[in-house]
Amino acid sequence: MPTVAGQVEHPERLATQEVSYTSEGTKIPSYLARPRENGRYPGIVILHDIFGVSDHARDVARRFANVGFAVLVPDCFARIEIGTDETIDKIRVRAAQLEDHLTVRDIEGAAALLRSMPYCNGKAGTVGFCMGGRTALLLACSSDKIDATIDCWGGSVTPDTGTSPLHPVPRRARVLRGRTAGSLSRKGGVRALAENGFLLQDASVLTVCQLRRECAGLS
Repeated sequence: MPTVAGQVEHPERLATQEVSYTSEGTKIPSYLARPRENGRYPGIVILHDIFGVSDHARDVARRFANVGFAVLVPDCFARIEIGTDETIDKIRVRAAQLEDHLTVRDIEGAAALLRSMPYCNGKAGTVGFCMGGRTALLLACSSDKIDATIDCWGGSVTPDTGTSPLHPVPRRARVLRGRTAGSLSRKGGVRALAENGFLLQDASVLTVCQLRRECAGLS
């Protein structure tokens, strides 16, 4: 069976637990994974896809922890009620009820929680997948409290997806305004790699290494 990046072959080397924090009056349950060995590690907030803090999201967190990150996966659906038997179409409708400015506050709170932990080096980046990719891009555009970010195939980021009172500005229009395609540049203290008018949507070895350097404070 082929291995995957960061595959955990020695789970005893990791520490995992359920944690929570409060953001704007709402309790945000989260999953934490980190190396068990004492040390100060760069932090990552993983922004899950439409399936929430699933077994897959937890596995991804452990794989990042396995290669030397302190990882938090906050429940981005904590503000809305989602039944365990709901279809994906119904979940999408409910997900659309999430308000951008509260989402930003919630993830800033996740980053703050990571930074406060004794095994974090004080830096925190985000990696978002699909729906979470949009959130990662939203953070890069809207917050100065994230040190690095990777958007993995985030949707609903182009102007043709429209806007609403809850989602007032297309993310691509904000992050790429005034940018040169193919350049590595900063906005709000966050590095974002743009290529051919879009943020890279593939968490390649290169971009993950860039994230590590940013969160480790080495560049």
